[in-house]
Amino acid sequence: RDLKVMGDSFFTEHEIATVAVLCDLILPATPTAGSASEAGVPEFIAFIVKDMESHQLPLRGGMMWLDHQATKKFDQVFLTCNAEQQKELLD
Repeated sequence: RDLKVMGDSFFTEHEIATVAVLCDLILPATPTAGSASEAGVPEFIAFIVKDMESHQLPLRGGMMWLDHQATKKFDQVFLTCNAEQQKELLD
């Protein structure tokens, strides 16, 4: 089952890039440890979303909401906002 799930895809390239940015905003790199994306957290989330389909709509919907809010406020999607804009949206 794991091999089948790992072979499937759910997130678009834009969505997985957004997940990576979100992960790194939540858990950034420090002088002694790497960031969440360096630890493979986005890939783990992508696996969980494929394995537990009930998470698909809330995650995709949340990212759509972030892009919508970013577009309204900054005239660009969340992914292309600068770090301060991204943090402002998350706050």
